[in-house]
Amino acid sequence: MPEHDHRLNGSWTSTTLGTFCKAKGALQTGPFGSQLHASDYTDVGVPVVMPQDIGHGRIHEEHIARVPEAIAKRLRKHMLKEGDVVFSRRGEINRFAIVSKKESGWLCGTGCLRARLDSGLNPHFLGLLLDSHAGNVWLLRNAVGQTMLNLNTEIVAKFPLALPSPVEQKAIADLVRLWNRASHRLLYLIKARRKLKRGLLQQLLTGERRFPEFRDQPWVERRVCEVLQVTSRLVDWNDDELYRLASIRRGSRGLFDRGSLHGRDIKVKKLHTIRQDDFLISHIQAAYGAMGTVPAEFDGAKVSDMYSILTPKTPGSIDMRFVNYLSQRKEMRHMAYLSSNGFFAERLRLNFDPHDFLNRKLLLPPTVAEQSKIANTLETLDGEIQLLTDLHEALKDQKKGLMQQLLTGKVRVPASMLKEAAHA
Repeated sequence: MPEHDHRLNGSWTSTTLGTFCKAKGALQTGPFGSQLHASDYTDVGVPVVMPQDIGHGRIHEEHIARVPEAIAKRLRKHMLKEGDVVFSRRGEINRFAIVSKKESGWLCGTGCLRARLDSGLNPHFLGLLLDSHAGNVWLLRNAVGQTMLNLNTEIVAKFPLALPSPVEQKAIADLVRLWNRASHRLLYLIKARRKLKRGLLQQLLTGERRFPEFRDQPWVERRVCEVLQVTSRLVDWNDDELYRLASIRRGSRGLFDRGSLHGRDIKVKKLHTIRQDDFLISHIQAAYGAMGTVPAEFDGAKVSDMYSILTPKTPGSIDMRFVNYLSQRKEMRHMAYLSSNGFFAERLRLNFDPHDFLNRKLLLPPTVAEQSKIANTLETLDGEIQLLTDLHEALKDQKKGLMQQLLTGKVRVPASMLKEAAHA
């Protein structure tokens, strides 16, 4: 962010933050240790905003310190007002917060710096500039200090600004606020769906909750070997062949592609060919959830011989999607732990014994129809979670791209929004 930034659009002006902090004490560091001692803090009283209390443009009061009213009155020149911008002036200098109406009257604490803005600069628009990549880079480059970065009022006053009219500043800030609100709502929905899934995994996979048409058929305890078997599809690796390798991430209960490698890059002598709906268990990380069914896109890929492949004992005897959801519960991970022995680095269990695992017992629905209905229900919920997650990621990408355009004047706010901002 250059200090003198000449924009293509003539209605934008290049200036600095100090231009809008002309009033006496507008740029003010928090009290020094000699003015505010550790012994002054109490459990009740006026909140004091410290660097650890600010971030992402707002003040977090969960662990905020407080001082008695008498001390706050003595330090009234450090009192905050709505619209002030509070900076962390040492350490994580890119932290800042915009003071809301609720926080008016609180104190700017030691380690912080307050900017009180004149009219003409919208604090929320300033927040967008501070939170941008260019703003972060400028602060890091201009901070002082060797062991710990520091800001002071002189540095903050020089922070470069490229500004449209106050009305357009407000319109841009309002537009971004709408994006943030939509993003937070999507995150809320994602968390709610994940919580629902955790509950359903407990209820549907233990028989605690049943579908009406299956309630007269009790669940049965069966050994794993009655429904699943170990399948081997080992092939010798070839120096000249290009393999598409798959693996299971520790604790993720899902597959990911490690890309394509030549045989000479592979450190194992044997490889398994895997098929859709095979159930894989890692010999090294089974106890930590490194197990799961193979999705369609990995059909025909290879895995090392440090995996066991489990398939139905007889075709159609069990729904492998149901098995996959069982593997997402701690009970199956504990079964895998008990079927392992030996330790390795980071206390990973080694030497998973698939035959010991096959002799352990599972509580299962008596019919494949019930297994499938449970799997269908959970798959539908997973689909909703993935859709909401994709929407959230798309919204983040859209905001990131358009923010760059809005904050440089390359994209202008529609006239209708400018009218709304002017009359708000």
